[in-house]
Amino acid sequence: MADTGKLKRENTAPLRQAMQNGSAGKNDLARLTHLSFPTVSRIVDEMVERGEAQEIGTAASTGGRCAMQYRLFLCLRLEQDTLHWFVCDLDGTPLEQEQQTCSGDVRELLDTLLMRVRARYPRLAAVVLGFAGTMHNGIVTESFGYPELRGVSLSAYLRDKTGLPCMAARDMQVVAAGYAAQYTPTPKAVVCIYIGKLGAGAGIVLDGKVWGGAAGFAGELHYLPIKHNLEYAQNHFAGAAGAGHAGDRAVPVLRAGLHPRVIYLGEKDGGNHMKYFVFDIDGTLIDSSKVDQWAMRTALAEFGYHFTYEQLIFSFGMPGRRALAKLSIPAERVEPIMARWEALAYDRLDEIPMYDGIPEVIAELRNGGCQCGIVTSRTRLQLEQGIKPIGFTPWFDEIICADDVEHPKPAPDALLECLHRFGCKPEDAVYIGDSEYDMQCARSAGVKSVLALWGCSEAEKLTSDLRFEHPAEILTLR
Repeated sequence: MADTGKLKRENTAPLRQAMQNGSAGKNDLARLTHLSFPTVSRIVDEMVERGEAQEIGTAASTGGRCAMQYRLFLCLRLEQDTLHWFVCDLDGTPLEQEQQTCSGDVRELLDTLLMRVRARYPRLAAVVLGFAGTMHNGIVTESFGYPELRGVSLSAYLRDKTGLPCMAARDMQVVAAGYAAQYTPTPKAVVCIYIGKLGAGAGIVLDGKVWGGAAGFAGELHYLPIKHNLEYAQNHFAGAAGAGHAGDRAVPVLRAGLHPRVIYLGEKDGGNHMKYFVFDIDGTLIDSSKVDQWAMRTALAEFGYHFTYEQLIFSFGMPGRRALAKLSIPAERVEPIMARWEALAYDRLDEIPMYDGIPEVIAELRNGGCQCGIVTSRTRLQLEQGIKPIGFTPWFDEIICADDVEHPKPAPDALLECLHRFGCKPEDAVYIGDSEYDMQCARSAGVKSVLALWGCSEAEKLTSDLRFEHPAEILTLR
C-alpha cells in the first residue's frame, strides 16, 4: 500500500530547499526539483495556504506568472536574564539559534538583534516574542527583572523596529497556541503547563483562541493557594519536587475548571524525556478494526456461530485463539476458524489505513534519536502475512509477537523482551496501545502507559497513565 503522506513529505523537502535560495516560479521549481508541474503546483498552493510560502508578484523566468518565496520567522523568548531566539521556517526547522544574556536595558539587545536578523534574512515574514511576565491589551503590566518594559506595547515596539507583522504575548500563551495548532480540527480546550526559572505558568487555548481572562492573568499558577507556592517561584523550587509539586496540584484545578482536551506538562531541565517508544499495532498504528471485526464475525458465522459486535468487543487486542477459546469455540474448530478469519482479513488489506499523523510521529521520533518498537498480540506468521505488506514495519527497531514469548499480552513478557533488546529500563520507556490488554501489559512491566483514544472503543472503562487523542501528542514525551 502506498504511503501518500511519506511521498508528500519527500516531495515537499526539495521544494523547500529550492525556495531557500530565493524566489522562483512553479515552472522553475519543477525544473529544479525534477517534479512534475501538477505536483509542484499542488504542494506550493498548500504551502501558500498555510503561510509557509508567499506570492511576491511576477518573475522574469515565469512568463508573467506569480513567483513564490519561502517565508521565515523569528521567534524570541525572554525569561529572567536571558533572551533565547531562533530563525525557523513554518515547519519549525531552525536555520539559526542562540541565547544571549541581558546585562543592561533589554531594548538595546532587542534592537541590535532585530537589525542583525532583518539584514541577514530578507525573507523574514514575521516576529513573535514570548515574554515571562503579564500583559493586558498588549501592554506589559508586570515584568520580572525588566522594569524598563512596564507599560510598553511589545507588539507595537517590535513592529516599529522591523516593519513586519509582530506579536508578543506571555510565553506560555505562545506555547499553548502553537501546541493547539498541531491539531485538526482545533481542540475546544488546551492547557500547557511549564515549570521554569520564574515558577509555574500555564497557557490556555479555548476554541482555537488564546484565553488570558479578564486582565490577561489566567495561567499564573504560582498564585494558586498552594503551600510555599510564591516562595518556590522565587527560589526555583528549592526543597520541592519541581513539576511533581506544581503539576500534581495544578492539573486537578485546571481539569476541574476548564475540562481541557489536552494538558501538556513541561519542565525546564530535568523533565522525564522518553527515548524508547513501544507501540501496539491494531487500533494504535493502523485502523484495522472494521476489517478485522468483519472478518471475525464472518468466519464465525460461516461455522455456525453468530455474535453481535457488542459481544465481541472484549476480544479486541486479544490474541485470536484466546478470543475464540473465551467464546467457548470447541478446540477442534479453532484452527479452521482462525484460518478463515485470517484469509478474509488478508483479502482486504488495502482497506486498512494508518492513522493520520502516525508516519510523521514515527519519523520525528527516529530523527530525534529515539528508538521505536512494536509489541503485538499477532503471531509472527500473522505479522508476515497481514502487516508487513502494509509497509511500515521497517520503521521499527524491534518487533515482538505473541509467539515470541511464553506468555503474551496482557502478561508483561513481550514488552519486557522488547526493553531487553533495547537495553533500557522500564522507567525510560512508554507503551502506546488501545486496549485493556495493552494497559495491563504496561502496568505489569512497570512502563508508563498511553491510551490511544484515536483507536480505543471503550476508553471510559480503561485506566492508563496518560490519554492522548491524537498521535502528535506522543511527541510531548520526548
